[in-house]
Amino acid sequence: MNPVVVGSIFNALGYAVGAFLYWHEAKRRKLATDGMSRIVMIGAVAGVLLARLVERIAEGGHLVTMLDPSSGGRTILGGVIGGWIVVEISKRKMGIRTSTGPLWAVSLPAGEFFGRIGCWFNGCCFGKVCTLPWAVSSHDAMRHPTQFYLAASAALIFGVVWWGRDRVRVFPLYLVLWSTSRFIIEFYREAVGPSNGVNTAQIACLGLFAVGIFLFVKPKGEAKGD
Repeated sequence: MNPVVVGSIFNALGYAVGAFLYWHEAKRRKLATDGMSRIVMIGAVAGVLLARLVERIAEGGHLVTMLDPSSGGRTILGGVIGGWIVVEISKRKMGIRTSTGPLWAVSLPAGEFFGRIGCWFNGCCFGKVCTLPWAVSSHDAMRHPTQFYLAASAALIFGVVWWGRDRVRVFPLYLVLWSTSRFIIEFYREAVGPSNGVNTAQIACLGLFAVGIFLFVKPKGEAKGD
């Protein structure tokens, strides 16, 4: 089977698993309303489109190709930040005050796990050249298997969030864990665009880390993601 087709299947599976877990958690928390179903659709669509928009801009590609499923991977960082902003704006317009953070904290890492396997088959998000025993052949060289680093990180984050979903504020926890792991793995990924020690994605990760810490320590009644 064509690797791009397999990659697309894994990407679709990621969206399906993420949506299922979002709705499962919404039902468990008695938040499974029509408004919440619209929010998940808005968040998913906005996240995908904004992820591809950020990727097109970062790689210097034509914006029209962002709608082409064969034009490359997706920038998860842009999707998380952009989708979160759109969801919060939509919630305000719809008069929804309930936090959806715990729902996204469970669904995002689970969906990303499958999406990162899709990245491997799509040939995107590949690592730097290395000589380590676990290096993989990609783009005419032996490289860090960063797609699998990211998949393993997503699986670990999901496990931690799943364990803590009734114990701690899981959305701030997700932001802290995800931004930390992504910041570290970026050192092993092939750079896209100029880089002076740290790249744009890592700078954004530092911002998300700070937001996560802020939400974590903020009084519970005032935190958006508790």
